[in-house]
Amino acid sequence: GCLLLPQHDPIRIAQGVATLDQISHGRLDFGVALGYRDQEFDGLGIHRKERAGRMEAALDVLADAAAGRPINGDGPVITPTPMQSPVPLWVAAVSDNAVKRAARRGLNVLLSDAHDDRRAGELVELYHRTAQEHGVDSSDIRFGILRYVWVDESAANAEKVVIPRLRSFLLEQLGGWRYLSDEEGNSLGFEQPEKLRKAAEGVIRNNAAIGTPETVIRRLKSLESVGVNFVVARSHMVSESPDDLYQAMSLLANEVAPAVASTRKA
Repeated sequence: GCLLLPQHDPIRIAQGVATLDQISHGRLDFGVALGYRDQEFDGLGIHRKERAGRMEAALDVLADAAAGRPINGDGPVITPTPMQSPVPLWVAAVSDNAVKRAARRGLNVLLSDAHDDRRAGELVELYHRTAQEHGVDSSDIRFGILRYVWVDESAANAEKVVIPRLRSFLLEQLGGWRYLSDEEGNSLGFEQPEKLRKAAEGVIRNNAAIGTPETVIRRLKSLESVGVNFVVARSHMVSESPDDLYQAMSLLANEVAPAVASTRKA
């Protein structure tokens, strides 16, 4: 859901953001992320160690463009201008440093599906502390999180059919994307299957909302207690039929979303 900003020309991105916001009549939310895979940077001739500096510089460009200021103080003014002022900007955050980067700038945060509720709450608190230290008002910040969500009329079907599908999906995703790391910090794919299996089970147990509408509502509402006020529901996993997916998303839209949204503060 996010563009890996350090891998792009920020002026071109600023122009694209403004154009998309105009085309969508001011309905664009734009997400950026740091990126973490060596292969993605190697393919572009960018050293991974440069990513933090490139990210900060690009965010400066986007901020100047959104405000209609000359880039870096003495550069060009980016055209066109977006319809929104500014376009809502989200920063994907896995680490403390990423949360602090967003907090210093007063940007919305999208937390990972690797974060359980407790860790999400810690990162929300870190954001508020950092924002306060830098004189940033964080009262209207949106704290989002990725969650695997599947709403089923049958608890038994969710347990016996949907969860095994999610397990298979996670094993492939975590391994293929080399999401894990060993004790020395080296990325891991499928080299340590037991570690991979435990990681997948942890996501299912702590970071997924799967079951009847009542179960899913309870799981999603628990995020509100730790300060998370926006959820990206990931319902497309693996092997489900279009009819099953339509039914799950209908239950999510008609029964879960109204119940969860009704608890949000204006």
